[in-house]
Amino acid sequence: MARGIAFDDGVGRVFQTPVARRPSLQVLHALPEGLRRQVHLADQQDAFRSSDALRIAVGLPGLQWQRVHEVIGRGALHFGLTAARHAKAVSRAHPVIIIGTGRDIHALRPEGLGAYVPPASVTLIEAGRRNDILWTAEQALAAKARAIVLIQIDQGPTLSESRSLQIAAEQGGSLGIILISRQARSSACQTRWDCRPVPSGWDWTVVKNKTGPVGQWRIRAGPEGQMLDPIPLSRLATKINPPAHEPTTHSSSVVSLPPPGSSPAVARPSP
Repeated sequence: MARGIAFDDGVGRVFQTPVARRPSLQVLHALPEGLRRQVHLADQQDAFRSSDALRIAVGLPGLQWQRVHEVIGRGALHFGLTAARHAKAVSRAHPVIIIGTGRDIHALRPEGLGAYVPPASVTLIEAGRRNDILWTAEQALAAKARAIVLIQIDQGPTLSESRSLQIAAEQGGSLGIILISRQARSSACQTRWDCRPVPSGWDWTVVKNKTGPVGQWRIRAGPEGQMLDPIPLSRLATKINPPAHEPTTHSSSVVSLPPPGSSPAVARPSP
């Protein structure tokens, strides 16, 4: 039986829509009081241009606003919340919306979210099915809230699904980040990141970028949890395994060939 869509405004107030009835765009605005308040703040305190890119760290490709991005790997949620933290640092007016199934939404705790963003600024939306997640994500991206929308799904969006999300992000001036737990597919997303934990931090790899560079970086945290400047993995590999010098060709290995038109002869090494 189809489930409704539940809204959690981050401070314990949960709103449940009727079963088999999707909320309209107006309902999405009106139900969570926290989200409605943040939409107003965004209108009054617009501190960025939607064409700008969100810079998580120096040296990393930016996440362009009005676009949708994909993240795969075990560190996908960490990446998405880190991006949300940097957006909130630029302007507290950006609401953070997290959309997923009950399993994913219920796994989030205020204590964990608080390490990235104020829990009261997060709106959690629980959807029962994949189609509901994607539909709700479109509404959130297009709602002109200038939000950071984290979309938790198992399989990446198809080309058609990603195009719909992309159009919604352009309409609302929002930033969408799709957190894929299993496998990505061919899509229209702006960038794709592969984020995996390592003993010394995180390895972030940009495997797709429509408008910028790709590459790999080691992400480390400082003694107080702050993000240190990323280190390109190519630089680390150079330090660990310096490139070997190519062998120099010795003169005795040069073979002399007979001049054209001469009788065939066995090629001998030059003296």
